[in-house]
Amino acid sequence: MIMIQSYRDDPDLQNMIDWIQRDWLHCCGVNNYRNWESNIYFNCSSKLVGSVEACGVPASCCRAEYFHVKKKLFLLIINNRIQLILEQ
Repeated sequence: MIMIQSYRDDPDLQNMIDWIQRDWLHCCGVNNYRNWESNIYFNCSSKLVGSVEACGVPASCCRAEYFHVKKKLFLLIINNRIQLILEQ
């Protein structure tokens, strides 16, 4: 958990954690995404000081395939709407 707490303090550590989460273990945090609440930048109380990352997790937690599926669904919906317009 010390590594998560120091995530923004050391760029080398940040890169290593991002690599572990994104490419190696495909995880978010040590146990789960809630581990990121121990980081002062991602903790929900950081909203009070204006942190844009408050109540969030690093981008390396986000699964690429989720965004790929979401994009395919969006394109399918757009394609169907265009076909409906053209058929009118």
